[in-house]
Amino acid sequence: MNPGIRGLPTQFAQMPRGLLGAPKPILMPDQPWHPEAIDWAARVSANKGVVSQIAIRAVSAFCFDIDTLGIRNRLARFSPFAGGNLLGALVPLYRSFSFGGTVIGNAIDTNVNFVNADFTETGATAGLQGNSSAGKYLNTGIPGNAIATNNIHLGVGVATTSTLLGYKSPIGVFDGGSGMVSVNISGANDRRNAIFGSWGYLTNQAGNAFVFGATSQTGNLVAAYPSFYRNGVIEGFSASAFTLYSPTNPIFVFGLSVGSSSIDLVNVRLSWYSIGLTMTAVQVAAYTAAIANLHAALGRS
Repeated sequence: MNPGIRGLPTQFAQMPRGLLGAPKPILMPDQPWHPEAIDWAARVSANKGVVSQIAIRAVSAFCFDIDTLGIRNRLARFSPFAGGNLLGALVPLYRSFSFGGTVIGNAIDTNVNFVNADFTETGATAGLQGNSSAGKYLNTGIPGNAIATNNIHLGVGVATTSTLLGYKSPIGVFDGGSGMVSVNISGANDRRNAIFGSWGYLTNQAGNAFVFGATSQTGNLVAAYPSFYRNGVIEGFSASAFTLYSPTNPIFVFGLSVGSSSIDLVNVRLSWYSIGLTMTAVQVAAYTAAIANLHAALGRS
């Protein structure tokens, strides 16, 4: 084999630009990329997304950070809402508790009513913009009973303040009766003025981690049983009980699923989301710091 075209194991298995008449430029790393970043980039391209050098470098660094922190096995799904366009943004980075593991839920998020203009990859307005009146949400395909109620985390990056009255859910699942796992926010001018994580029916105060009198409903929000965190710091009081339930309907992003329907849709912009096992306070702090680094590398801060 000609040693001049041999690539590192963590590079794309393609030849550099210009060698043997390559018909078009091919992205080549300035340093070895993480295998999961390469896998994500290939899936984004297959879904007609666009992978820039900046994006894959940022995603690769994030993957290395997560590995170093030892929390990869806490994440069943993570979506950075990257990939150049809406089709790319629908492709999660993580889809299993380990690289190469059985995919949990949909291979690609099922899009309901989003259009390409709703997505921006970089800059101050980066993320995917929700619209409750237009019925926009994503279906992850992950059943609500895939992870035990008292061992789950849901995370989401809320980039803009809600203007809707009442509790709304940027991510979650509801069985229509007594079972709910979700992150919840209220409008900035709503009398409730609260953000919280829920691991039981909404009226079961012991099954929720409330932050009353919240001055802002934005930030990197993580509901990791039994506590609620904003930007890596625990806030409010933690849940002291939960309602064990087994909803088979899937977890939605930008709203709650109730069977095959959606409720409590949000009109905020989201910059990422995750689903997985609960984490300690130390792990949540490290996790949100890694997300902040990812956003900085993507030019979002």
